Amino acid sequence: MIVLLNYNKISSPNLDDILDKLELEYIYSNSESDLLNADRIILPNPNNFNSTFKMMNMMNLFSLLRIMNKPILGINNAVRLMCNQIGDNYKCGLGLFNLDTDTLDEIEEMNLEAGTIEISQESLLLPKDYSNASVNFDPRLHSLISGYSKSFIIKDESKFTLTLENNNYFGLELILDQNRSLAKEVIRNFCNIQVPKS
Repeated sequence: MIVLLNYNKISSPNLDDILDKLELEYIYSNSESDLLNADRIILPNPNNFNSTFKMMNMMNLFSLLRIMNKPILGINNAVRLMCNQIGDNYKCGLGLFNLDTDTLDEIEEMNLEAGTIEISQESLLLPKDYSNASVNFDPRLHSLISGYSKSFIIKDESKFTLTLENNNYFGLELILDQNRSLAKEVIRNFCNIQVPKS
């Protein structure tokens, strides 16, 4: 069973569509028992970062998620929730990626560009045969390149993070509705990752 954190209070249609097509069982929940019983957890892109951060603190989800030894995937702005320091306003995040990050202002209109994918040898989320595939992206939505970056978007001389990996923690920075087949491949691979029992 996959649990999608329900901090948006509504479903994520693009994510639901991918999970339905993969015929995966999932629920939206913030319940501690559901999270503890989940096989894996997905943090959807927060609709409102401020309210999401406050709700996760209020429900003690930061503490709970830090102790879980199961695959956890953050999508887009949820990757920032998984970092250490989140700008000046939010301070401490989950710390699943040992990175400091800026907050991302709400972007009302996408500025789409076309790039190509580059994949590192050890990526679990994307096979090498996706190298040089085309991807539609908005450069403003991507975090800095780090040691956790395992696949990248290349545009001219610039390089942007596409996926991040740190043991059982994963991040995907991708506009799902513009890249359906790529998003489906990443989520399929995430759902097949086996984390050794501690």
